[in-house]
Formats: sequence, C-alpha cells, structure tokens
Amino acid sequence: MSPLAGKVILVVDDELGYREVLADEFNMAGATVLTAESGSKAIEHFNQHKIDAIISDIRMPNGDGIEFLDRVKTINAKIPVFMLITGYSDLSNEDAYDKGAEALFSKPCNLDDLINAVQQKLLPEEQRWQRQMYSVTTKLVVELKAPSIAQALQARVLNIGRGGMFLCYEGSPIDIETSITFSLRNLDSNLPIFEGVGICRWFRHHDKSDLPNGVGIEFTQLEEQSLQTMQKMLSENLPMAFIPKNLS
Repeated sequence: MSPLAGKVILVVDDELGYREVLADEFNMAGATVLTAESGSKAIEHFNQHKIDAIISDIRMPNGDGIEFLDRVKTINAKIPVFMLITGYSDLSNEDAYDKGAEALFSKPCNLDDLINAVQQKLLPEEQRWQRQMYSVTTKLVVELKAPSIAQALQARVLNIGRGGMFLCYEGSPIDIETSITFSLRNLDSNLPIFEGVGICRWFRHHDKSDLPNGVGIEFTQLEEQSLQTMQKMLSENLPMAFIPKNLS
C-alpha cells in the first residue's frame, strides 16, 4: 500500500497547469487531492475537510501562500504538514521554517523529491527520526555550559522547533543542505545531552540584524535518548516554528 493512501493533500497554486500536474502526481501516489487557486479558496477547503498535507505556491492573487500558512499554523501548528513552493527568492529559508513550513521548494521542483518529502514528514516522530544510514559530510560538536537540553534552552544558546533547532554557532561556515552529525555536550562532563543527524537549512554569520549568529538544522535522525527528550518536549509544548530562526 502506498504511504499516501488515505491521506488528503491540498494543492494550492494559481497556475492551472502546474496545479493539475501536482494533483495528478499525488493522485498517482495514492492520495486524495483537493485543489485551490488562491489562499482564500484554500482556507475554505481547510475549514471543511481534514487535511493531512498542504502544498502551496507563495505568490498568488486573492490570498498568498504566506497568509494562508499563518492562518493554518495559528489554528494547528502540527497538522497539517505545510510545504511552500516558489518561483521567487523573496522568502528566505529562515523565515519559511520559522513561520512553520516544513519545507521550501523552488519552482519547478523535482516531483519525486516533493512526494518523498511529504511522505517523510507525515511519519510519526519515532519513525521519522529513527536510526538510518546517512552520508554525513560535516561533524558538529558543541560544548554547552548545561547538563541538560532543558537548561541549555533556558540559557538561550539554542531553540528547538517541531522539526529542528537553531543553534548559536561562531565556527566555520556550513554550506546549505550539508548533512551534519551534531553532538551537544556538557562542558563539565563532556557527556552528550542531545545528538543526532541533521541537514543545514540555513547559516547566519555577521548578520546585519540583531539576530545571533548560528545555524538552522532540520533533524533527520535522533539518538534514542535525544528522541525521547524531543518527544517529551513536543508533548508538553508544541512550537509553531518548524526550525526557529531566533532564541525566543
């Protein structure tokens, strides 16, 4: 059975041809597909149906994708999975993930990559972040003056979202889309307090704004203890951001 069987996907795009291509691809992948030509029309679908995932263009008349994303995530931060597609570069990765989008694709996107991303994001956390084989190019070890991830959050050296983290970092630049093994360790004991594998979604260094330098990492694998920590955090407090861009 297809991983998307029984899932309802909402495709939002003002270009009829592209909207139909996306709808056909998700239909063939086993999903039930609804379509809308604008954010205002899409919110009607959202209010009337149980939607599992949304694929939305950004620039559209009568309600753009950002306005629609804001409305949806205000109602429910976790459900549905929300992915943005754009032919323009007017939305940064930082802002997209911070607003709650699970992915940002450039138009035209690779349809197989898009479908695979939706399938992956719809998995429960224990399956999505379970141990797998990854080709890792960068190792990131950060020493923190904190014995636990909760205290590291309180110390404002990192911030965790629904699918990744912002980590204060002053080291060498990390290329976007680089796969990273990360280990946050207690400075006093050198014991790991949070570790796994992730993908660098953005890197900020010497920013002109007041935002701190750091890296935005999407989790692809968490070690068992870290996975349990993450699940506990999400059960107690569900952040709107998928990957935060700041410490608060």
